[in-house]
Amino acid sequence: MLFLVVAKDQIDAWDMRKNIRYDKQSIILALPMFELIKPGELRKFLWGEIPDGFSDAELINSRTKKLNGQIQFKSTQTEIGSLVDYVSFKMIEEKDEINFEIIKREFDMQYPHLIKNIPQSIKFLKDRS
Repeated sequence: MLFLVVAKDQIDAWDMRKNIRYDKQSIILALPMFELIKPGELRKFLWGEIPDGFSDAELINSRTKKLNGQIQFKSTQTEIGSLVDYVSFKMIEEKDEINFEIIKREFDMQYPHLIKNIPQSIKFLKDRS
């Protein structure tokens, strides 16, 4: 079970079963999709937005060819406009595929109790013996 904290330009991960925290390089090895996108772009997808770098098909194609991967997304028209509800990342060399599907969103709701962080006591993978 991986707990991810995705910020604008930063990502942090905690393997809750092994009680290990991963640095950025370890996260990229574990989740190679972050070679295709920046953390802030993933956040935008999850909130239903299309990041600026993904608004042009030519930009997407050149980016994914350079990194030997594929990104596909689907959006659906809602009462507040078009929102991304599916994103797929495929890394060809690693033969990895990660899919995100947003089934339901609740609008105008605030959940401050859900804002969580990784405990500072969790050691990074490279610090473990």
